[in-house]
Amino acid sequence: MDPTKIVVIQPGSSYLRIGLASDLGPMYIPNIIAWKKKGKHPHPIGDNTATQSESTEFIANRMEGINEIKDSLEFFKQGVQQPPTKGKKGMNAEEDYDVMTVQPVTVPADPRTDAREWTDVSHNQPVLVGEEVLKLDEKSQKMYEIYRPFRHGYINHVAGRSLRVTCFDIQTIWEYGLTKKLGPVPRKIDDDDDSFFRPNFRGAVVSNKPQPPRDLSGYFAVLVIPDLFKKEDVKELISILLRDMRFRAAFVHLESVCATFGAGLTTALVVDIGDTKTSISCVEEGISLPLTRIHMNYGGEQIGKFLLWLLNREDAKYATEPESIVNKFPFTHSACSPSTYLSDERLLISLRENLCHLNFTDTRPKNYSFKVQYNKGDSCQLHSMQASDALLFAPMSLLHPRVYFPLETTTVKLVDEEDYLEELIAGEIAKAKMTDPETTKQPETPDSRTPIPLDAAILKSVAAVERVELRRRLVSSIILTGGVSLTLGLINILEERLINTLPVDQDSIEKVEVLLPPTRKDIDPRFLGWRGGSVAASLESAREMWILRQEWVEGPALSILKERLPFHWW
Repeated sequence: MDPTKIVVIQPGSSYLRIGLASDLGPMYIPNIIAWKKKGKHPHPIGDNTATQSESTEFIANRMEGINEIKDSLEFFKQGVQQPPTKGKKGMNAEEDYDVMTVQPVTVPADPRTDAREWTDVSHNQPVLVGEEVLKLDEKSQKMYEIYRPFRHGYINHVAGRSLRVTCFDIQTIWEYGLTKKLGPVPRKIDDDDDSFFRPNFRGAVVSNKPQPPRDLSGYFAVLVIPDLFKKEDVKELISILLRDMRFRAAFVHLESVCATFGAGLTTALVVDIGDTKTSISCVEEGISLPLTRIHMNYGGEQIGKFLLWLLNREDAKYATEPESIVNKFPFTHSACSPSTYLSDERLLISLRENLCHLNFTDTRPKNYSFKVQYNKGDSCQLHSMQASDALLFAPMSLLHPRVYFPLETTTVKLVDEEDYLEELIAGEIAKAKMTDPETTKQPETPDSRTPIPLDAAILKSVAAVERVELRRRLVSSIILTGGVSLTLGLINILEERLINTLPVDQDSIEKVEVLLPPTRKDIDPRFLGWRGGSVAASLESAREMWILRQEWVEGPALSILKERLPFHWW
């Protein structure tokens, strides 16, 4: 199969990875869309949950988590030669500090150094996608309804918006990426082809695609999905590819298996730490073991919000008394609300990616300056800050997730009503199958409101493997993928933590190793799943697993999925 005719798609909560199988890497497109407002309506950006205030119980729970982080940091610092730090006597010293700031200074914008590329909305565009949305200034942002169609790896069901409308958002973003990659080539529109029309957020149908993508009937699509997938999500995404976008055929595989192939392995323990979710799965010879799959609703976004909370506190002791809580973070615009303002969101991501680390040989305070410009033509504000412990505390929260604000819940239904009805009609459900516990054994879906520490979740996943020899292979071949996997020092601290938390009955495990990212310059750890998707689709065993467009349109979906998917359809 010609790799220049295979489009590999891996949708994430914050970014879409899309490109041809022949490419060295995918396009990395912000998974966000903005529709022109028609009246006064709210403009949610990220989650669709109401803002919650910090209760006394939650603050107490967070403080306990912070104390655990302090203890862990002291443990990991033992034996590490610390460079002398002027004015800092230790984490628990009375003179301890964490954030020092100076008052912001307003300076004229220098077009040579401060020039920002803003999205021009003077053409009254009905829809914006990706970077076009992130480059909206605050005045222009108020003109659009902004949505993220994915949340925690699943389709984001925003209150007041139908699933059909959200699927149109997804299709529009995908076609935007394909248009950038393949170029806009007009195609013949069949009489029954309604894919050029999009409903607005109130349900009225409007045309908004002056440049349709090229005819995709000669292209094949590879879709990379979460290991703990939602059946209804998978069906909708396949329908977008085959029914609406009219690909010739589609191949679907799990992200852990694809990440393993992308790293050049067939057996590994895959840990994917994304922006709003962390998933873990054990892969043996190209097969994801169902009972080892774990999905948790925290990632880079929660680390960033915790970092902001830390920077807003007085010092590294973070006392709970209200009088000791002061705003020491220099950037106070709109209370720095990343869930409301795109400028705040981008600032917080920049702080997290550029400053947070787990390098215990460098705990000296770091100086950081940044300029903020809210609207085109405004003056810039120059902000400066100095931080130390907060930069370690924030990523350490992966091992102590109780410090996160109460997490959103995600329900993964293991029984799909549509599948169940089709099985009843086909007469495939027998009484023995309904009552036999062995045939109904399914992956565990933990309560996402009770976050599991990353190291404990890894050990829990490995513990679901019965064979000791396979356990040894898995813990010595741990793959980190996702954007947070790039955090400096994360590999070392995770290895140390796993070694020290292995149960005593696991003494047969002699080695724990988190594999370094591939050294080839053409492979980014964030793109292992995408790269592996093209590898999986090119295997000889995948030839019979492509779902053709015509057979998907004619159905039934259940029998097709059971026959063609390279993993079990629970």
